[in-house]
Amino acid sequence: NGTNGQENFDHMFAEITPLLQKPDILLANQESLLGGKEIGISNYPLFNSPQEAGDAIIKAGVDIVSTANNHTLDKGEKGVLAAIRYYESVGLPYVGSYKSFEDQMNLRIIEKNKVSIAFLSYTASTNGLPVPAGKEYLVNVINEEKVRDEIKRAKKLADVVIMSVHWGQEYVRVPNQEQIDLAHFFINEGVDIVFGHHPHVLQPIEWVKTENGEIGLVVYSLGNFLSGQMWDYKDIGGLAVVEISKIYADGTSNIKITDVRFHPTYVYSKYLRNYLVVPLAEAKNYGLPNADSLHQEILEHMLPDS
Repeated sequence: NGTNGQENFDHMFAEITPLLQKPDILLANQESLLGGKEIGISNYPLFNSPQEAGDAIIKAGVDIVSTANNHTLDKGEKGVLAAIRYYESVGLPYVGSYKSFEDQMNLRIIEKNKVSIAFLSYTASTNGLPVPAGKEYLVNVINEEKVRDEIKRAKKLADVVIMSVHWGQEYVRVPNQEQIDLAHFFINEGVDIVFGHHPHVLQPIEWVKTENGEIGLVVYSLGNFLSGQMWDYKDIGGLAVVEISKIYADGTSNIKITDVRFHPTYVYSKYLRNYLVVPLAEAKNYGLPNADSLHQEILEHMLPDS
């Protein structure tokens, strides 16, 4: 807890912040709404989190949040708008849920070291909560035509297109056919990298080559990075680091993914309090006896081709 009634979550990231600050651009899936106290903090099944959790991820190095997931509509329109007011007040770019159709049409493009990256974000489900009619901008639900159109616009304006997608089956460590088909569809349309989430456990990173010869990188699921879920691989997540290079030759520039790494992490907690994200390689210092072998197992699970 912080002072004057404010929460403080900074310490939860303290052990992992050096790792999180290395990438030029860090994307996170913000699963629970950062609607804040004004609309009531709440737990399962309809989540709403303190905005100080957002302050902590910004301090830890997050540059943009993906906000389209099965919990986006947990607090209806007012939840989405409260979270967006917060993002705007702290200057944190968000993608996947919006305050208007105009906001939704405004592509999120971040440029770093002369490489421009467009971030897209969609979800396969809203947990059965209906998207209010006429306010479809509140959350990007996967719709082939809409996705195709946005990828096309992104490709015109950016060097690299990244798709953050909420999909798959919870607690299953391998992608299902629907994920595989969607990954092929995204890459066929021109997405370069797909970051998946929703299963709450890690699913492998793979190069996908489509029927048309398009090639893209897919992280099927990044698991839980910071959550209160435990056991059965639910307390293991990680950071996927993708290196993108702009290579100049014969007067033209080519974008290439030159390196892919995965850094496994573990959520330590003491009596379901004092949650702390630590590198899995160091988790034996936090009472995880098989941390070394688990670290190796997770690397082989995530990067089967390496």
